[in-house]
Amino acid sequence: MANKRVTFYSDIAFSDVGGFLSTSTTSARIGFGYSFNSGTGNTDTDVCNFFDSYAKYTGIVESGSESVLNFSGLTHQLEDGTTENRSFLHVNGVIISNNDTTDSGHHLLVRATGTNAFTNIFNGESGNLKLNPYGTWQYLDYYGATKVTGSNRLLTLANTGSSTGIGYTYIVVGYTGTVW
Repeated sequence: MANKRVTFYSDIAFSDVGGFLSTSTTSARIGFGYSFNSGTGNTDTDVCNFFDSYAKYTGIVESGSESVLNFSGLTHQLEDGTTENRSFLHVNGVIISNNDTTDSGHHLLVRATGTNAFTNIFNGESGNLKLNPYGTWQYLDYYGATKVTGSNRLLTLANTGSSTGIGYTYIVVGYTGTVW
């Protein structure tokens, strides 16, 4: 089996360089990030930081429509442009970005509603996060305790306010149980 590594970052960097006659510089950032190597285990009994795969996809949610992410068969784009489905047993990290660059009204909603909703990433609730243009949302679980089950597997991206399609990208890292 190949050795894989994942690195999670979550940060905002702020910099303020002095004006015309000023020489002062101020900067601030959290610098949060961590890495770990792939591994194996029993996702039903082990709570540890093992993972074996990821899924990345870029798509469009049309006006008034939804895209449903199914963590039991999540679409992954291969380098040749084709896609395949990857079935996760647990999730270590999810990041979703709104790729739209319009200044207003083009927001995506991230929801866990309806039958089989992936509510465990919202502490058992439905969530209803608004991603503005250029915005991202990130969920991290270093120990991989966020299980995917038949009744907890669907996450919805909704375009309720835009008159056009909104582009998005997601990356999910987790454990599929697949030996490569």
